Amino acid sequence: MADVAAELGIPSAGLSLNDSRVRALAGKPTGAISFADLRGKSNSVPLVAGQGVFGPNPGILHIGRSTVYGIGSLTMSFQGFQVREFHDAGFSAPTMRGQLQLAGDATAALAGKSVYINGTRFAMEAPTYNSGTGTTHWSMPANTKFGLVNGTTYQVAIA
Repeated sequence: MADVAAELGIPSAGLSLNDSRVRALAGKPTGAISFADLRGKSNSVPLVAGQGVFGPNPGILHIGRSTVYGIGSLTMSFQGFQVREFHDAGFSAPTMRGQLQLAGDATAALAGKSVYINGTRFAMEAPTYNSGTGTTHWSMPANTKFGLVNGTTYQVAIA
């Protein structure tokens, strides 16, 4: 169970096969579940970084698809919240920062979580919900970037 907890990025104390996070990883929301259902499963999603066009900041790199700028395809969600945008700071806008945007109010789900890219943990600020756009914005600290490289595939997880 310790390996499953490590993959999920959560403590193993009290974790069981019936935990909803374990079931989500196994792809077995209901019914019988065993360790065999978890073999080979990964809590990360392979996504490719692509360069976007964003007004005066063409250096912004998106992981997967930007819903605003239409780059690639993003099939990533976290606890039922679809990740709508995942981008790194633009080269021409050094004060920008790495950020994720999720559909809906995911502030409680993201509390205390981090972003992992290729196994490296990135600390994030407290998420904020924008009721006007219906999205949760989750940013890195100011002037901090993920360091994405255009065309590179990354294993991305939130844990």
